[in-house]
Amino acid sequence: MPQKGLTKIIPKPKPEIPSFFNFLFWLFLILLIILGGFSFFLQNQVSDLETKKEELERELYSQTQKEVEKRLSKTSEKIEDFSELLEKHKISSKFFEFLKDFCHPKVYLTSLHLNNKDFLVELSGKTENFQTLGQQILIF
Repeated sequence: MPQKGLTKIIPKPKPEIPSFFNFLFWLFLILLIILGGFSFFLQNQVSDLETKKEELERELYSQTQKEVEKRLSKTSEKIEDFSELLEKHKISSKFFEFLKDFCHPKVYLTSLHLNNKDFLVELSGKTENFQTLGQQILIF
């Protein structure tokens, strides 16, 4: 029994770690530090790129907005011009309906000059006799 107690008192040499494991430990530690630095670098790059992306999107939106406003303005001007034209437009077909209703059946119109701007009409025609001509003058 005393020998068992002596084995505890006698110092034993520490087991030596193989140099291969030391090399692997230091390599792992260095790679871990490099990976952490690279991760930090990539995070910075990602945030910078996201900021640039947001700026470019805002710029693109503002340019697109300006283009849309220009097109809308041009279209609005065209609509206003067209509305003005429609208001000033005179329908000359109503005049021809008037002629159809108020022309004597025996009067043949040979020429017609219609000026919508000044509301002037110049008519030339032929008839068989003075009686038909007189009736046509009375109709107008």
